[in-house]
Amino acid sequence: MATPLQNTVVEQAVVKKRSGSSWLLMEHISLVTSQTKVFYKNLFTHHFHGPRKPSWPVQLSLLVALSHNIRNYQHLGTLERIRLLQNFPNFLVPLDALITPVTFRVRPRGLQGILADLDDNESGTRELTGEWVVSKKHWREANSDGERYIQIDQHGHRTSTEKVFFYLHGGGYTMLSAKTHREMNYRLSVKTGMRVFAVNYGLAPEHPFPGGLHDAVHAYLYLIDIHGCALQPENIIVAGDSAGGGLSMAFLLYLRDHKMPMPSGGVLFSPWVDLTLAHNSWETNKEFDYLYKPEPEDPLNPIKLYLRPYDERSHLINNPYVSPLYADLSNLPPLLIQCGDCEVLRDECVALARRASETGSTFTMLERYEDMPHVFQAFTFLDQARKAMDAVGYFVKNVVPLEQQKAANRNPFNSHQRNYSLPLFLSRATGPVSQKVDKATCTTEDRIITPSPQSVRREKERLAAESQRHEVDKDDVLEIPRLPSRSSSQPDLRKLRMSLMTGKKDLNAFTFGKRSVAEAATEVVQEVVA
Repeated sequence: MATPLQNTVVEQAVVKKRSGSSWLLMEHISLVTSQTKVFYKNLFTHHFHGPRKPSWPVQLSLLVALSHNIRNYQHLGTLERIRLLQNFPNFLVPLDALITPVTFRVRPRGLQGILADLDDNESGTRELTGEWVVSKKHWREANSDGERYIQIDQHGHRTSTEKVFFYLHGGGYTMLSAKTHREMNYRLSVKTGMRVFAVNYGLAPEHPFPGGLHDAVHAYLYLIDIHGCALQPENIIVAGDSAGGGLSMAFLLYLRDHKMPMPSGGVLFSPWVDLTLAHNSWETNKEFDYLYKPEPEDPLNPIKLYLRPYDERSHLINNPYVSPLYADLSNLPPLLIQCGDCEVLRDECVALARRASETGSTFTMLERYEDMPHVFQAFTFLDQARKAMDAVGYFVKNVVPLEQQKAANRNPFNSHQRNYSLPLFLSRATGPVSQKVDKATCTTEDRIITPSPQSVRREKERLAAESQRHEVDKDDVLEIPRLPSRSSSQPDLRKLRMSLMTGKKDLNAFTFGKRSVAEAATEVVQEVVA
């Protein structure tokens, strides 16, 4: 039987709980009321006094105003609630989108450096999830002629020649997922004609640095593993937005530093590459961007969650894999960096492009869109978002192949078709044999894939036809018109043609550290005449 003292304690706890619930309810009512006032106030202001920026539609004006007002109610939200709400708007995915969920196991790969400890702890039982995103129209066209992407060598190893995007989503390293970026990945697939593979890497604080980088590297190895998707590294382009853009840069740096096969290019949408928050645009553009500067005392501060425990790991904020802006940016694949002119990350995006281009070995294109906020490419109601996606399509279809050809000309002994072994454990494993052959990629973890007789016959016919074909000149492969000249001066004229190709107006407008077309052409012509 309870004593009077115990009954008093229980009654006080019930009253305290009820009062806390009442306070929380009043706070939520206040939030809804405040947001309603801000909505109608800015709606009338936009129509009668004009937007804050000349090119802003009413949707963007309301988005920025509501995001500014909700900062006063951050204490009402928890990370779990925010994640739950952000996964809700799934109805925005177009009906033409084809979504294929994927689950694969993470096996030890012998990774070195900062990922060595995490890789040693892998037992082969942990799973990562992701999804393929593509338009149904493109997928039907790609598979209309059978297994055109599949090639099987004389040892029975399967490789895929499909070109894909490897996408790392944003969200401050603490929230969002591949699911929240489906619509954006769908438009990326439509504009480039490529499938998009988006992975759900580990989020902080459950998976602090370098957990996200570790998962990104393993997802990439799954794509190029002959027991996974068997894709070629040169047929993969990595892309990411915001924190995903910074993670994409860290991913490229890790591959370069450890001499692992590199993707053919990188597309970065408003990348967050400086976690020190040292650039002026955090202050000058804060009234025009929905993204706000993290406060040190904020319990949801993404920097402290990403480097948890922050008191012990705060020194890592200048680590090149945490803030890639301070890394050596040489010898990276071609980069396309897009940012808004009125976003808080503008200055560090510009600094990243400048530092990369100044190395002289990393081709960099920077595009700044007037009046645009952070990751404006995600908003379908903006004309600038459609133009930005068109620019990505141009970069993928024209710039990346040209830069690949230039790299091959500089190093003719560099072959993309070589087998990578160390430090990757990609050798053929033992295990059960799967009889399934996927047309493009394997969405299960088949350890060995047995080719069908039709695939073997087609591959033999292709190899026989290639053996009878004469050696093709590199200029013919690029479909560059040949200029009549003597054989002794042919290499110099080839340089001239390559210089003229790289001197397109669209490229010069966004490229740093390149000579003008006139200078390059004059120099080559003088060599030919001499």
